[in-house]
Amino acid sequence: MEKVKIFAEDVGSLQSVHIKIKGKDSYLCDTIRIESGMNYWMFECTIRLNCPILCEAEYSLTDMENYDLTVRTSSSENAGTRAPVYIQLWGAYKRSPKKLLSEKGYLTGSLVQSSITTGNVGDVTAITLFLDGDDNWMPQEIIVRKINSSGYSAEAQFFNTGNYQVDSIDKGVTIKLNNGEIPNGDDSNNEHSSSVLDETDRKSIIKLSCRENLKDNENFGPSYGTSNVNFMTFLASCPSDCLREQQIAVGLGIHPEESAICINAIVDQAVSNYGGIISINIFRGLESYTGGRRM
Repeated sequence: MEKVKIFAEDVGSLQSVHIKIKGKDSYLCDTIRIESGMNYWMFECTIRLNCPILCEAEYSLTDMENYDLTVRTSSSENAGTRAPVYIQLWGAYKRSPKKLLSEKGYLTGSLVQSSITTGNVGDVTAITLFLDGDDNWMPQEIIVRKINSSGYSAEAQFFNTGNYQVDSIDKGVTIKLNNGEIPNGDDSNNEHSSSVLDETDRKSIIKLSCRENLKDNENFGPSYGTSNVNFMTFLASCPSDCLREQQIAVGLGIHPEESAICINAIVDQAVSNYGGIISINIFRGLESYTGGRRM
């Protein structure tokens, strides 16, 4: 934890903070707490900055909650790990970003209690586990308890009945309350989640790669020509982990046809780096674009 003291003009009650980094490094903060007199505001860092692709982000005011976790590792041979373990909570309201669960991993057969702080996700219905290192880990049981001022208010218990091994920071293992596994990259936290779309819309979704743009994608018509288009709308799905691609978004909110669509969506915070379904509006091109010029 690092504390910084700054002097600035009083802007009143805070609603969001804008963070910008320079250079070519990747950075993800956990939470930002801003204090002024007797008041304070909490912001959760939901997007990893990865300059020069994504050098700035805006984080909104967050209703933070504390969660206690009990983690039991399998007693099977070599089930433990020394690598850092991360967890993501899925709830009735939304899903949390990846949160550090244990910096030193878990020993085989161990039972460890820890806690995390994240935005209120509602009743926890699933968890995703990640491992940051070249190793494997086999959890047996994880209990998540939500804490309020009077003690525990909700408890969810997850069993790894499929004996899934966690071995990646990018593709985690997700376990639901009913002991089933749900696919990585599930889009249930997305504004255009496939679970709320009708059959016609689901069939019309265009699957994109991280690098695809309007100009080169034949799904948008062989020669639709943005200079002649008044307005068109498409639904498309973006894969996970697009920030690994060496692509730079041009513009903010409105982008030229040469700029990678899924990178644009991440920059606009229309979708997270875990992927999901987006709505693309196509209209006549502009002479210039906020945040950059036409490539």
